[in-house]
Amino acid sequence: MKTFDNSTFLHKIDNNIEEVSMEENQGNKEQKIYNTTEIENEKDSLEQEDECKIHIAENEISECNNEDLDCNDEDSDSNDEDSDSNDEDLDCNDEDLDCNDEDSKETPLPNDPPIIDLRGIPKEKLHFQWNEIFNNDHPIQFEIGPGKGEFLIGLAQKHPEKNFVGIEIRRKRAILIQNKALRAGLQNLQMILGDAKYTSEYIFPKESVEVMYVHFPDPWPKRRHACRRLVNAKFADIVHQLLVPSGKIYLSTDVETYSKTMFECFQNHLGFKNIYFETNSCPCPEFHNTVHEWKFQLWGRSIHYLQFVKI
Repeated sequence: MKTFDNSTFLHKIDNNIEEVSMEENQGNKEQKIYNTTEIENEKDSLEQEDECKIHIAENEISECNNEDLDCNDEDSDSNDEDSDSNDEDLDCNDEDLDCNDEDSKETPLPNDPPIIDLRGIPKEKLHFQWNEIFNNDHPIQFEIGPGKGEFLIGLAQKHPEKNFVGIEIRRKRAILIQNKALRAGLQNLQMILGDAKYTSEYIFPKESVEVMYVHFPDPWPKRRHACRRLVNAKFADIVHQLLVPSGKIYLSTDVETYSKTMFECFQNHLGFKNIYFETNSCPCPEFHNTVHEWKFQLWGRSIHYLQFVKI
């Protein structure tokens, strides 16, 4: 991914105060001469631009060019109006938040860690005997999209009496987390490589998961991409199927409109009761332990926390 070089651009502006920009309009070229005042205003604006937002906006543009999975995706450059997001909401889950992190540069273990790879496995064969995988019958907690695993590994270290499973769609991240767990000597954490949206309901027996965590899922802010979101009414059905009686699900997002969608999906489900729906105040102390959360707070973004319990 190309990095937006703000300083280089400003340098070009300084050296080209009187530069003429040619724009083509219906075959006729029009000259637009920026005077010194306009250039200086533009420069000041660029200096105040949040570099993080530029980076994430570029990622959003890249995501919009991804192959359409389920939606009837129209031309990506059409005048698509997003009814529930503005430019700030483009700061969705930045897949490259950890691209420069030192952990990603760790020397891998000699052999690939024993992650469970779901790719190419028929759905009817996705059922696993977790008591055999962990060699115990401890309660299972499940995180979807653990990123770099700081939250999941932290839980596994605090609670050796429980088993923890994470599912990641990106192989590098799944391997990274499993390697971290092995280095930490954790025997109660297992990573899965696969798409949680299509496999979660098959990899666990009914009523076998004690707690589920969904931190900052991709909000897919454009209207035509909404069907790609993880959290929807069907997902609420799957969660209800997996959770034990009185089991809990924790969710968080930095996108207000997506938080409302999350709330509606579970609130409208007869099998759940809302425990809390808070902004910038999470009643669960263990929730404050993710890279995304730390960076969003650093950028001054609001974070919305939700918890539901199965009834």
